Amino acid sequence: MNHHLIKKYLKRFVVIASVILLFFSIAGVSIISEGWHLFIAPTIENEKQLKESFDDFKYVNIQSNELQYTEMDIIFESPTIDKRFKGYTLKLDEKYIFIFRQDNVDQQSKMVLMPSYFSDENHMLFKENVYDQYAFETNTNNQQIRNMFINQVYVDVQGRVKEDTPIVILWILGFFVGISGLVMTLSEYLNFKQYKGKYAIFLNKKLHQINKNLLVSDRGFIVMKFGLRVLPFDEIMDVKSNGEELKIYFKQYVLQIKANESTIDSIYNTIFPEILTT
Repeated sequence: MNHHLIKKYLKRFVVIASVILLFFSIAGVSIISEGWHLFIAPTIENEKQLKESFDDFKYVNIQSNELQYTEMDIIFESPTIDKRFKGYTLKLDEKYIFIFRQDNVDQQSKMVLMPSYFSDENHMLFKENVYDQYAFETNTNNQQIRNMFINQVYVDVQGRVKEDTPIVILWILGFFVGISGLVMTLSEYLNFKQYKGKYAIFLNKKLHQINKNLLVSDRGFIVMKFGLRVLPFDEIMDVKSNGEELKIYFKQYVLQIKANESTIDSIYNTIFPEILTT
């Protein structure tokens, strides 16, 4: 019956490890999906590629040293942190495009673009201000300025990627911890079920329950507390008995047992059976 108790105890850890792994697997669906979209994003160089790429891809890569800051920003306020997106224009082939990018990335030329998810009101305000700015600086009429631009507004997602990187790292670590935990607990369960490795000393042996966390046979202890620990008698370094308390010293562990005197005596005699001589 006590062997069944240990199997049940180990099964519980298998279930817990499975649930943890399942949780990280479900949580990682969006991370894996986003990572895949970023990985397959094509690099574009002209207006035609820009427009057609979003039919098949979520993001596109673009690289240019002609990014111009318009001094027009969007600020999103939250209780924890404010996010600032700066407005830029970029000459792409024959036309300019509108771009928002978060201010937590440096002024590098590489960008990862997607159609902007900001409101139409913000888009309209951004574009109208840029039109007016260009018209003032170049002395060109407004309609000609509008013809110089692609109407769509885009956002560079590298700022979001930078913010999400610690979360992704934690997810990867958690996922592999979940896999490792499941493999280890399954291995422990199978080893005990087949009495292999450290569990071999309990093969065909009766296990007596001392308390809810401790079992003993005539060859060793099993401690079921924060994991399962096997303590063979032949690894005992020292034993100290004091009435209703027994301290058993192993190389890297001290087992402390509190019970009535008869139980303490019984455990002591199990560890050191009397040898009768004639």
